[in-house]
Amino acid sequence: MMNDRKKRYKEEIGEKDGIWAVLAWLSVLANEKMSVEDILIKHWKKFGRNFFTRYDYENCDAEPCNKMIAELDSVMQSQTLIKKSLASLNKSYVVSKMDNFEYIDPVDKSVASKQ
Repeated sequence: MMNDRKKRYKEEIGEKDGIWAVLAWLSVLANEKMSVEDILIKHWKKFGRNFFTRYDYENCDAEPCNKMIAELDSVMQSQTLIKKSLASLNKSYVVSKMDNFEYIDPVDKSVASKQ
């Protein structure tokens, strides 16, 4: 019975990121009793600015995509950008961490690696 429920959940809600993000924010807002702006400012003061980039590619030829990912992975593995200052729009940023995100589904425990 449990396996059927997990399977149905995964089929009905394929992309769960948005749902989890909304639930997480609602939980934070309820707990902190602060505005989103105040929460972000508090976070930035404590941890600095965080940047995350995700790109979803669909209907692409696999070979050039695999080559691009291999090159990105090589840069990430080398960690050569750590502590490097990069600039954009008159602002400078220092790279403090590079990693390859891995997600473990809390319901069915499936793993999505190299995200």
